[in-house]
Amino acid sequence: MLLAVAALAAVKSWPAPEATSTGHQAGHAFTATPTLDAFMAQVQTAAKIADPVERCLHMPDPPGSHWHTDGVAAYCRYRLTEMKEIAGFRALIAAGKGAEVDRLLAGYLQMQLHDPGYPAIFDQAVSRAGFHDASAETRAAIDAWLRQRPDSVFAVAASGMQYQQAAFAARGADFASKTSSEQWREARKLADLARRDLDHAATMSPAIPAIYADMLRMGVLTGDSRYAMAAIERGFAVQPNNLPLRLDQADFTGRKWGGSTAWVARQADEAAVAAKDTPLLWVAAGNAHIEAATEGHLTRPADGRFLALADEVATAYSLSQLAADANRARKSDEAFVLAVEAIRFDNSQGDALYVLGYLATQGYYREWAKAELIRAAKEHPDDVDVAADAGVELRYLGEPALAESLMVYATGHERDDWVLAMLGDFYSHEGHNYPKAGAIADELMRRDPGNANGYVIRACVDKDTNSPNRYRSARDFLARFGDDPKQQGPAAEIRAWLATHPEPSAG
Repeated sequence: MLLAVAALAAVKSWPAPEATSTGHQAGHAFTATPTLDAFMAQVQTAAKIADPVERCLHMPDPPGSHWHTDGVAAYCRYRLTEMKEIAGFRALIAAGKGAEVDRLLAGYLQMQLHDPGYPAIFDQAVSRAGFHDASAETRAAIDAWLRQRPDSVFAVAASGMQYQQAAFAARGADFASKTSSEQWREARKLADLARRDLDHAATMSPAIPAIYADMLRMGVLTGDSRYAMAAIERGFAVQPNNLPLRLDQADFTGRKWGGSTAWVARQADEAAVAAKDTPLLWVAAGNAHIEAATEGHLTRPADGRFLALADEVATAYSLSQLAADANRARKSDEAFVLAVEAIRFDNSQGDALYVLGYLATQGYYREWAKAELIRAAKEHPDDVDVAADAGVELRYLGEPALAESLMVYATGHERDDWVLAMLGDFYSHEGHNYPKAGAIADELMRRDPGNANGYVIRACVDKDTNSPNRYRSARDFLARFGDDPKQQGPAAEIRAWLATHPEPSAG
């Protein structure tokens, strides 16, 4: 009896409604339209191209969109061009070659500031080096670099970037009201370190435009609007067409952050003008347009047309978020296309991977989607979020062994309780590992007694193993969650089981 999955399906932050006992939600029977079929025929042809940049360039744009070809090409290269030397940042530092890292970055910075053909190559290098990785390993590498090169503006800037990302990681992604005081203390401590290093880097030479996007984010995190607005002004003085700063400006100056939708809409217009000389900025224009139209993904389009909001090329993240929004609204075809476009540029986008996997279980190009989830897991072996989202979906796409290994990796690296619950549910059903399922159930109940997941897994385990505690576990679930509207699926199954398996009398 599949009890647990129905409850678990509702835990993800962006599922469609109406959970079923299959672990995914009931959807309409999938019938491909000619437009979607033609789009996916091109996608599947492009998917066979080994080179990531060429694959991206040969992918189709969304049906009915008006993406600028030069903007798409620039973004494909921005996201996917391999930069092997700087990508080996940690190895270079471990070999004591901090000076070599400085030399590489100095060259990229000069190209970005003085060669119109490379408007973001230093920003690309920052991404490839992983300076925005919150991990302890990256922190250790940057600290070693600082010891080797204490006067390096690049090392100081990278230190601030890493602390910035670590501060956001410490704060977590939940609502402020659900963020603990301990999380806030750790986030503020790291934010102070980030500001210290970013402010120091701003006084050094040469000027690095990338740091001002990090300053903006730190101002937002700490509620210092003056600092945030000053970061925008100072950053554009260094490089008016800096892509990361334009993206973060749109993301953090909308209504939900105390700014205005009109301001973000103006940013879209300004970026479109600048894109005529710097095609990469079509991405900033598209991103700002989506941010303004959805008020930072807080509202749905009035006409219900999500795909129409992506009329211009936008960031992989923004497309991924829009795919999730469309999926919630049951706009399945639009959600699928948006998710496809998101992974075109970045196949580590968790929301897009989830949407692809979920819709694949509903009949949307199942084998192609499964192959893309596997590709993402292989190309991002250390990414906990990719492991989590790909692992959960691959479970339902007929890859139980790979799904288990990915979910185990994700839960072993402190991924949220949702994935742990999904792993426990896997063990209590197709995994047939009741000791592990029971241990996970007990851990979930310990962590959050108000969450149904642990209780429903425990009820499944005790029933399926004929445990002496099976009736107690069933009654416990019903007593706590029997009236919860979100738990009526498992509650009905438990009641039906109790009705057909009455508890033996004590006498």
